Amino acid sequence: MTCENDLNVGWDSSPATGMRKALTIKGVDFAFRWRPPGTFQMGSPSSEAERDSDEGPRYKVTLTKGFWMLETSVT
Repeated sequence: MTCENDLNVGWDSSPATGMRKALTIKGVDFAFRWRPPGTFQMGSPSSEAERDSDEGPRYKVTLTKGFWMLETSVT
């Protein structure tokens, strides 16, 4: 449960870094990046060096809505 006093929100919309949202919850910083909608290729091309069998086939993915993605991994 997050109390309002535990949450600090900041924005950085500089064109050099893209849209960024920073949250501090109970002293822990979390940074998110805005991912706009669009189309991209997912998977590895079969000609890629050191490609593993579970990295294909390559296919087109279209995201119809943007979303916030955590900037770093959380374990």
